[in-house]
Amino acid sequence: MDAADIASLIAAAGGGGILLELTKRGVGALSGAGRKRRDEVDRAWKRTDKEAQRRRLIEEHASHLRRILFGAPCVDAADIPPWPTYSSTDTNTLKETQ
Repeated sequence: MDAADIASLIAAAGGGGILLELTKRGVGALSGAGRKRRDEVDRAWKRTDKEAQRRRLIEEHASHLRRILFGAPCVDAADIPPWPTYSSTDTNTLKETQ
């Protein structure tokens, strides 16, 4: 078996696709594309976590204020508006909780 036979066997077995994929991954590893993508995803998660933390703080504060209003003798409980419901246009990530 000479080199031409081996090359034709590799090509017939899909070796060209494998070689192409290995080349793409090698170039990506050398250029740092994977690390850049991971950094981008990490930054997005940090932004999301920061926003969620702020939202939780605001909700906690609003809940505390509502409890003060319910306990205040000068405010009628019927005058306190109901807690808003959660809704989203993205039905996959947020279901209505109330």
